[in-house]
This record gives sequence, structure tokens and C-alpha cells, in this order.
Amino acid sequence: MLHDTFESLVAGALVVAGLAVLHSLVMLYLRSRRVDIAGKVVFVTGCDHGFGNLVARRLDELEVTVLAGCLTEQGASALREQSSSRLKTYILDVTDEASVAKVAQQLKSQNVKLWGLINNAGIMDGGPIETTSLAAYKRVSDVNVFGMISVTKALLPFIRASKGRIVNVCSVAGRVSAMQLSAYCVSKYAAEAFSDVLRQEMAVFGVKVSIIEPGFFRTPLIDQARVNAALERNWESANDEVKEAYGSEFVLAMRGVSQRIFGAFASNNPSKVADGMVHAISAEYPRSRYIIGWDANLLWIPSTFLPSVVVDTFFNIIVKLSPLPLPRAVLLEKNAARKAKRI
Repeated sequence: MLHDTFESLVAGALVVAGLAVLHSLVMLYLRSRRVDIAGKVVFVTGCDHGFGNLVARRLDELEVTVLAGCLTEQGASALREQSSSRLKTYILDVTDEASVAKVAQQLKSQNVKLWGLINNAGIMDGGPIETTSLAAYKRVSDVNVFGMISVTKALLPFIRASKGRIVNVCSVAGRVSAMQLSAYCVSKYAAEAFSDVLRQEMAVFGVKVSIIEPGFFRTPLIDQARVNAALERNWESANDEVKEAYGSEFVLAMRGVSQRIFGAFASNNPSKVADGMVHAISAEYPRSRYIIGWDANLLWIPSTFLPSVVVDTFFNIIVKLSPLPLPRAVLLEKNAARKAKRI
């Protein structure tokens, strides 16, 4: 009896393993199939620099007609100089409904047959929740969430007509939260939710929606000067009680910590993210999610399968063992406790 049970378990395990291998091979084949995107039209937001600039130039090299949304004329001009005459730039502020509507009207009047939309525009803000102003939360979400929604809704009629593609650049910060990045995480969780619902609703129209989830990459988003400016801006907006609880030395220390963290985890090859976007635009069967970066695949996404208590304990250990600064109020409490023990 025991022997028969063991044989049944082994047979079942082999069947499951075989099905898993078969599934992997089938998916590998399907993912390799490509749509001929030469001559197709793709709109990309946030092309002044970073991922958007990279993917715009990459698609241009693949003979795609790229319509690049840039926030500034300086960014637009620099991109045009690096690209072919096929690439067209549009001044676009994704947080301005009039700006978005103007671009949509231009595309309509030009009778553009839009195949793809890449929502890439994004910003980041940092600091503890208590020092992060409500204005900072709104500013980040205006770009990362409502900007994405605004552009998508404006251009959806074009994409539906072509049964094309939408690629939304989110982040692993939309799957796992990180201390000191609450405003960014809030926006990316919302962007993930919007993208999931969009994918479900657009399926009946033959439109495929993909989410890009990069880990940390060296782009202007994590430029140290920008990070420091955000920390300072939020600190200046905090009230006196919060400033007293944290101490100005906390903010100064956080500058160095953020630099070390980004230095340890950030990849030097942002072209990997551009590769993911290109695959999502050109694959016959694109993935729903593209998890990109060693840190995303080995640390952040795996942590989402662990109990919260395990993840919190891990972060608490990091705080205790690393040079992460502690708020002034916590340090005073610890010092008082040590003195009490000596008495």
C-alpha cells in the first residue's frame, strides 16, 4: 500500500513537472513571435531623458514612427538631434488636461494611425511620511497616476481602432513598499491597479496592455541632486513638532544613506528597461508584466510572497545593522533607557 502511494506521488510529480516544462516551452515560443512594427506609430511620454528617451531612440532605430512627448523644448530638441526625421516631438505636460487634449487633437487632425502608447512619464519624491507634505503626494501622483490616466483616456480611441498596445511604466515600488518613498510607492501602487483594470477591460477590443516593473536603475530619477532637493523641500514644509522629533541631522544623514542605497542596488544598464518596452510593443504575445533588474527579480518581487511580519523584520534588521539614521526623539528615548539601566 505504502509503495503504491509512493509510486503515485512520484508519477504525479513527474506529470506536474512535465506540464510545467511544456508550458515554459510553449510560452517561450509564443514570446518569440513578433509583429512587424516597422512603419507603425507609437506615442511615448516622458522622452526628455531616462527610459523614455532611450526607448524613443530604440524604436526609431527599428523604423517605427515615434511621436515623443517631451516636457521641455530643450529635451525635445536634443532628442530630435539624436534621431531620424521620422521621429516627431510634442510638448506635453501630462498633468495639464489642456496640454493632453491639444496633443490628442493634433493626432486626430493629422489622421494618425496610432499602434502603441508607452506611458513612461514619472517623478519621485522621498523622505519619511511625517516630513513629506501633502503637496508632495499630490505632485507625484499627478504625474505618475493621473497623468497616465489622462493620456491613456485621450489616446485610447486611436489604440482601440488599431487593436494595438499600451505599455505602462510602473515599478517594483508598486508591488512592495519601501521606507522613505511613501509618495512614490502610493503612486505606483495606483498605477499598477489602473493598468491591471485597463488590461482586463481592453482585452475584448483586442488591445494588449503590459506593465513594466523596473528595479533601481541609474537614471535622472535617482539623481542625487534631485533626491537631496526633495528631502530638503519636504523638510522645510514640515511643522515645528515634526522637525523637533526628527532633527535636522536626520535629514542630513538621509542624503548619504540614499546615495549608498542607490549605489548598492541601482543597475548601470537602463537599456534593459527599453528592451522590455520594445518587446511589449512588438511581441505578438507580450507579457502582462516585465520585471526588470537583478534587484527586482532577486529581492523585491520575491519579498511580496513572504508574510508581512517577515518583510518587516528584514527591514528592521537592516535599520539596526546599517548606518540608517534614527529620528532625534528615538535617539533621546534610547539614551534615556540606557541611563535608567545604569542606575
